[in-house]
Amino acid sequence: MAMMLPLLPLLGSGAAAAGASAGVVGTIGTTVSALTGIASGLAAMQQGKSQQRQMEYEARIAELQGRQQAISINDDLIKTMSQNTVAAAASGLQSSGSVAEAQRESQAKATTELSTNLFNTGQRTSGLRRQGKMARKEGLLSGMTQIGGTLDTTMQKVSKVRKT
Repeated sequence: MAMMLPLLPLLGSGAAAAGASAGVVGTIGTTVSALTGIASGLAAMQQGKSQQRQMEYEARIAELQGRQQAISINDDLIKTMSQNTVAAAASGLQSSGSVAEAQRESQAKATTELSTNLFNTGQRTSGLRRQGKMARKEGLLSGMTQIGGTLDTTMQKVSKVRKT
């Protein structure tokens, strides 16, 4: 037992070194955790931006589809009116009376279809853009919440370390 007495101070300094080492490891762990939380928050923000870009892309596609449909409606009107004119000419009728009435009805129908197409396209594109804006806002909110929570947790851990 007498031989162990000189070793007691060494055991105490070893425990102090182990405690200091644990403190360094804890600090590194807290730092890594904080950085991970911040990175996660930034990723959520980026995802929101990406979703907004995707919705804007889809809105542009919807606009192009609406324009394409409008062109198709116009083409159908021209075709119908041409067919009515040819049929009237072939039967010896003039561009008055029932032929003129058929032309006006075709124009009225096409105008209604074009108005409906324009309205539907506008609704679809504004809805997609609205979804994109909401996705971006949700990403920003989620990211800021994650970053704020990470900073709060980190500050609490730092505060506990300083108290000890």
